[in-house]
Amino acid sequence: MSIKEIGFLTPLEVTLKICRGARGGLLTGFITILLLGCATTPAKNEISKAYTHYTWGLLYENEDDLARAIEEYKQALTYDPSSPSIHLRLGIDYIWKGEYNKAIKELELALKSKPEDAYTRFLLALLYTSQKASKQAIKQYKQIIQLESEGFKDSPFVFYNLGVIYLRTGKFNLALENFKKAIELRPQNAELHFVLGLAYLNIKNYPQALENFKLAVQLSELKFISDISPLRKLPPDKSESEYISSARGWSNALAELSNGIYYFYLGVVYDKIGEEEKAAENFKKAIILNPNNHSAYNYLGYMFAEQGINLDEAERLIKKAIEIEPEQGAYADSLGWVYYKKSLKLSGQEAKEMLEKALKEINRAIELMGDDPVVRDHLGDVYFQKGLLKRAKEEWRKSLRLDPKNKKVKKKLEKVK
Repeated sequence: MSIKEIGFLTPLEVTLKICRGARGGLLTGFITILLLGCATTPAKNEISKAYTHYTWGLLYENEDDLARAIEEYKQALTYDPSSPSIHLRLGIDYIWKGEYNKAIKELELALKSKPEDAYTRFLLALLYTSQKASKQAIKQYKQIIQLESEGFKDSPFVFYNLGVIYLRTGKFNLALENFKKAIELRPQNAELHFVLGLAYLNIKNYPQALENFKLAVQLSELKFISDISPLRKLPPDKSESEYISSARGWSNALAELSNGIYYFYLGVVYDKIGEEEKAAENFKKAIILNPNNHSAYNYLGYMFAEQGINLDEAERLIKKAIEIEPEQGAYADSLGWVYYKKSLKLSGQEAKEMLEKALKEINRAIELMGDDPVVRDHLGDVYFQKGLLKRAKEEWRKSLRLDPKNKKVKKKLEKVK
């Protein structure tokens, strides 16, 4: 399997996909080496024994008997301890067994003997990423780029992976740099424009984020249309394999489009720039495409609450988010905030009862997620509305300690001095 063929999956998914393609692929070649290795010197005899065990390892591997394959590879290493091929195969089998630390050790040993092997470095980088060892992963990706190895030179995947690591570790400018390089190699890839949009969103460059999210949507829609076209045009007399091939393309395109995540982030950006109607439109699209998108339910509901509109719908949306993710503290806070906003439109006993519901949900949010400046601010507002000024001030002070730059909270405290 070439690097060009890999989709944009999680590091562990990609590692397993590569390993699946590698299993058995070297079997014929190494049987040939074994047959040609008619050793006459002791050194050659040792190598011949190593490859005998190696070949048995491959045979067991092809039969999915990983335990015996690993034993054969270990035996092979007793005769040829520095063989990069044996360490690589042993590492791959450990990956299949889920023993990732052992796999990392074997791949590192393989690279000691063959440092120019970009393929092994790529596997190692993916493993490091899956184990949250970002520094080590970055080091491997940078060395792959320096090697300019065939199969990697014109692939966006190394730059994409580097960008994702930088994005997750808060190094947004480095993320931008690598995503842009990936796009130069694959300009029509929707996922690349999407992650570039995420990087821009994190540095609050909303115009660029919006442009890239829009492009991600357009490209995914075009891909969907392109992939279903062959299926629609196939005449009845075509073979079953041709229908299956076209249907797979259609299914992949539908999966990418139906995820709804591109529309969700379009909604986020529209909300950030104050275009709430467009934000709501995109959140609703995200929900239609993926009815389990709890983030979209919550964001749309909270946005309505902030505006003080559609509060019944906001309550329904946030309750749906909680139904999907019941232990998400932010969603409990959103529901409490809806109740608080509803209390402002009520009077007497009804208002008091609604405030009690708000208090219960916001306290639950704190139990689930711990201290948060927004939640503490909300709790202060609830106490203030209940006439408990002292407790309101306490919560606002807690909020300000967590977020000293919040001007709105500062103004609230100044007003009640």
